[in-house]
Amino acid sequence: MDFKLIKNSGKDLSTVETILTNRGIKIEDIPSYLSASDDAILDRKLIDNLVEGVDLLLKHLNVGNKIFLQVDSDADGYTSSAFFLNYLYSINPEWLDLITYRLHEGKEHGVILREVIDKGYKLVVLIDAGSNQLKEHELMVQNGIDVLVIDHHECDEISDNALIINNQLSELYSNKALCGVAMVWKFCEEMDSRFGTVHADDYLDLVAIGLIADMMDMRVLETHYLTLCGLDNINNPLLKALIEKQAYSLKDELTRFGISFYVAPLINATIRVGTQEEKKVMFNSMLTWKAYEEVDSTKRGCKGEKEWLVTQAVRNCTNVHGRQRKMRQSGAEVLRAQIEHNKLYENQIMLVEAGDEIDKNLVGLVAMELAATYKKPVLLLKPYEVDGQIVYQGSGRNYDRGGLEDFKHFLNESGMFTYAEGHASAFGAGIPKDKISDFITYANTALANISYDPSYEVDFIFDGSDVDTQVIADIASMRSLWGKGIDEPYVAIKGLSLPASRVQLLSPDKKPTIKITLPNGLSMLKFFSSHEEYSRFAPTKDGYVSIDIVGKCSLNTFRGMCEPQLFIEDYQITDVINYCF
Repeated sequence: MDFKLIKNSGKDLSTVETILTNRGIKIEDIPSYLSASDDAILDRKLIDNLVEGVDLLLKHLNVGNKIFLQVDSDADGYTSSAFFLNYLYSINPEWLDLITYRLHEGKEHGVILREVIDKGYKLVVLIDAGSNQLKEHELMVQNGIDVLVIDHHECDEISDNALIINNQLSELYSNKALCGVAMVWKFCEEMDSRFGTVHADDYLDLVAIGLIADMMDMRVLETHYLTLCGLDNINNPLLKALIEKQAYSLKDELTRFGISFYVAPLINATIRVGTQEEKKVMFNSMLTWKAYEEVDSTKRGCKGEKEWLVTQAVRNCTNVHGRQRKMRQSGAEVLRAQIEHNKLYENQIMLVEAGDEIDKNLVGLVAMELAATYKKPVLLLKPYEVDGQIVYQGSGRNYDRGGLEDFKHFLNESGMFTYAEGHASAFGAGIPKDKISDFITYANTALANISYDPSYEVDFIFDGSDVDTQVIADIASMRSLWGKGIDEPYVAIKGLSLPASRVQLLSPDKKPTIKITLPNGLSMLKFFSSHEEYSRFAPTKDGYVSIDIVGKCSLNTFRGMCEPQLFIEDYQITDVINYCF
């Protein structure tokens, strides 16, 4: 284990100033960040084609043309389309009779031509996808169909056959950290201006969930503010019900961190591995006029009874998430046998072949689990026939504590991959079968000096004899700030020396947890421990242990008392002294 201080030492800065400047926010911008207001909202008219896009949609709605809406297959895609439909319903419910929406059957993106050609549609609306579908745009136009794209993804070429509203393509619009649902909000704000209404802000809760789930950069003031607004006013039926269901895990505190860990995964799990019916029930439960429809209950033992659609959706989401977890774990277990047998862990990048036992919609999640287990970047790929040759396609996931900073860039730089597209540490990739051996050799050579030993960047380093509990309490009280770009801080304690009597093993027969209590009252907890691990901390009753610790800050509230504590992320025992009498 290694750790180092982030550039700012904290001298002459408060705790929050140290953390935010360490994440790239200028000291002079911190007051406006901490007290964000609607001054953060940028002028929507700086977004190219926004006004023209509203004109196009209204043209088709006003003459009663059939419209097709493709719902993209992730949390941002679902919240985007739900926002769009909810908003139109609030303006004119009869408009919804003109719109047909479709849910993808798998982890697909963009329009499927067979779903729209020769079906009588005059307008196709693509939200959170579609900017790059130039050929599809051309064919739809040739068939008399207008194309409206509301998106936020980067694209290499601007389409001549679609009206594209995309912040990435809008030079004058500075915020590139808006996701699909936030772009829909901008679109509907313009709609409001036409009708003299203020309905767009009614659905900012969907915007917040989309921004968090799609991992938008929360350092950007407008994105930060929109998220806070949305979380402060949860009204969507499904979101409200999911949050109520997860109340214990959320600890009755709605934060970006809580949404990303306890709410968004339920939505994404249903999209990835749910049946079409389960996905339909979930999506319809995001629609205000459908969520409280009474339907036949699917709950065990309740045959013949009725329940709200949203009630069914929440139960489905919970069950599917559990099902996904089992599928991911079993898939990873099968692959571990392959990894161990072929000693794939000896390579600097683990390239693992996934068989039929791994659902194609779970490849990314299984890759992530393997990366965490083996502490190395992982490529989990399946063979496919593409243009007469075998190409291995799948997902790449980086080990976030290792020395390879941009995994995707490394693959592209090799020149051997047909594509590597997505985020720097989580992306899709493809490589011809005959290039695999060469790539492994290339990676082992190029990354020979890269270490994957855990390394942590910390905001504070305390001497073991002087741990500042107030700083730990201050950090723990900032939970509402954590999100993409504003990573939750690590702190380190160096050279902590303590007697074995201050080390306890809690719940030894169920979920062993090591608890260390310092003389100043600070408690430190190491979850998912074991008797073996405990013996390394306290080998003898009268012994001493010297240790370096990296952890995250928390507050323990009990019987009206609130005490700071540290959750141990990693540690290194530097010395053990055993007294024998």
